[in-house]
Amino acid sequence: WEMFEKLGADCQQLMRMSFEERPTEEIQEALGFDNPGSVRVKKFKCKENLVKLIQSDRRFTELIAP
Repeated sequence: WEMFEKLGADCQQLMRMSFEERPTEEIQEALGFDNPGSVRVKKFKCKENLVKLIQSDRRFTELIAP
């Protein structure tokens, strides 16, 4: 969650709505996206950024070290 908090406000809101399994159309309307495809692209980029933040944290490297 610490890394999640480092994401931008838009990404946090989009990801929270996704965690709650809200319909793409609802997310689109709430965040002002032009179409459902834009929601999917933004979600992919947000998730990608979150993974990078987690993997760059020293605690992650300590967890995966043999």
